[in-house]
Amino acid sequence: GLQSVTLPNNIIEISNGVFSSCRNLETLILPEGITNIGVWAFYYCDNLTSIIFPKSLRSVGKEAFANCRLYSFDMGNGLQTIGDYAFYRCSFDSVVVGNSVTNIGSRAFSECRFLQKAFLSSSIEHIGSDAFTGNQLLESIYVPCGEIERFKEMLQKDSTKVKYESSPYKLETYFKLVENPNRRMTAFPSPIEV
Repeated sequence: GLQSVTLPNNIIEISNGVFSSCRNLETLILPEGITNIGVWAFYYCDNLTSIIFPKSLRSVGKEAFANCRLYSFDMGNGLQTIGDYAFYRCSFDSVVVGNSVTNIGSRAFSECRFLQKAFLSSSIEHIGSDAFTGNQLLESIYVPCGEIERFKEMLQKDSTKVKYESSPYKLETYFKLVENPNRRMTAFPSPIEV
């Protein structure tokens, strides 16, 4: 079956369901110019473990990467919208939501059984219900200094019981605190500031 995909530079959108259930797909290279990843685009590509989003990417559709193994991904600095269930049941242990993201959909990061830490930026305006629910190992959600109450309000519909921590450090510094070269499941952010 299909194991590797390199898309041409003239593609601006990955259509709904186009690679859904490509269970042998391991490697994906997305070129600059892609602005949207459609609904179910990579749904159940359960051998897809790593991806780097281009700076041009603005939205990831509903369930786009649901049930993928995804140990690491780089959101880039252009992503604005993360759809409902977009990373449902992925395998990363930390996630850094970049400073261009304004909307996180319902259950976007739910049921990620290895997820322990989430780092959210001040650009976020909306977080859907249960965005982080069902993550048994999730210990902390890190938010920008002085914004704990705002994020608690946005996450009030989330049944996850976690502690919220704040720090004056750049989000890039947060990442350095959780990065561990001996672990294979880490989300790699682009350098960003809060």
